[in-house]
Amino acid sequence: TATGTVRTVGNPLNAHSGSSTSFPVVSSIKNGASVNIDCTTTGITITGKFGTSNIWDHVPGGYVTDTYVYTGTGRAAAFPCGGSRKPSTSGCQYIGICDKIIACVYGRGYSGFPSASVHWQSTPTRYKHVGDRNAPAGALVFFQGGKDDYIAISTGGLNLISTDIGGTGTLTRSTIGTIESKWGHCLR
Repeated sequence: TATGTVRTVGNPLNAHSGSSTSFPVVSSIKNGASVNIDCTTTGITITGKFGTSNIWDHVPGGYVTDTYVYTGTGRAAAFPCGGSRKPSTSGCQYIGICDKIIACVYGRGYSGFPSASVHWQSTPTRYKHVGDRNAPAGALVFFQGGKDDYIAISTGGLNLISTDIGGTGTLTRSTIGTIESKWGHCLR
């Protein structure tokens, strides 16, 4: 899942029973409301506050066009509806070696760093955004805690793909707050 904020010109955003305005309206969501996005799909192309897109978000209450939902990314913010919720981990083991996820995400077998701590220390200052918790999709997010610190990858906003947070050896969608509560302060 992911989170977003409805941003219209003031009117409520209609949620439909499918990914098109031709589907019946099943609910309305107030401008400024926070929404949980269960999954995304494609549908009719709509031009809205955040551009033109055929991405539709499934939220409790129906489908809404992504062009009126701020998610921090111009791409799908959640897994596809009806698709696999577990990304493939073939060829990569994530147990206790979170820095390896970064290498695998970018198509490499190793990151070149022995730990997230060394990775953070080796990152040039101009690429560090200390205190900025709104990481864009694809950004590395570092956490201070434990002997090796911790790293995850942002999917936009406060959402991340994280290792081990959902259980040893897992690859899980999570949030900055959840990881901070378990493993330490967000450095970003």
